[in-house]
Amino acid sequence: MLRRLKMKLVEYHQLYKPLLVPTYMILIALSLFSLSTRIFSSKNDNYNTFNNTKQPFIEFSKYNKLKNNYDEVVQGLDTALNNNQNVTLVIIKTGCPDCKKWEGELTHYYYQSSHIKDNRTKYLMVDIAGLSNEQLKWFVKNLPMQTVYPSIKTPTVMNIKPMKTHWVLQDAFIEKGTSHEMKEIFKNSIS
Repeated sequence: MLRRLKMKLVEYHQLYKPLLVPTYMILIALSLFSLSTRIFSSKNDNYNTFNNTKQPFIEFSKYNKLKNNYDEVVQGLDTALNNNQNVTLVIIKTGCPDCKKWEGELTHYYYQSSHIKDNRTKYLMVDIAGLSNEQLKWFVKNLPMQTVYPSIKTPTVMNIKPMKTHWVLQDAFIEKGTSHEMKEIFKNSIS
């Protein structure tokens, strides 16, 4: 009985051995692919937040939920300058047709970027519609000239970095551009 069982096992092994080797190779290849995908995705977690574009468009599609008032922006810029911290500043204007057009996408990228773990960049958004002439002059005086001269265009998304006592422009999306360009500005803001 034992001998018959042994013979059946040998016969079974001889029949199915050619199938086992390719099966093992396929399993090994799949596990290596899975491992490399996990390693790649963990290295790029900061950018994976931009891949899910549906949910935040619904929840954060309005500027009102994210914008800061003038005093918060001035204080935030001063604090960031003193702490040598990069800033992404978004300038919008109520009633601006381009601002309305970009509202969903801009607020989405703004929200996603500002909520990335271990991101040292400060994110500020200001509506210039209700600002006085003195307040607008403060922006013209303190922000990089390329972004505010000859006039402040909206929407503007700028990445600025501190340089001793003033701000230096790294890159900007000013009024016109593509969705990809805006996404790149926010990706470049992550530090």
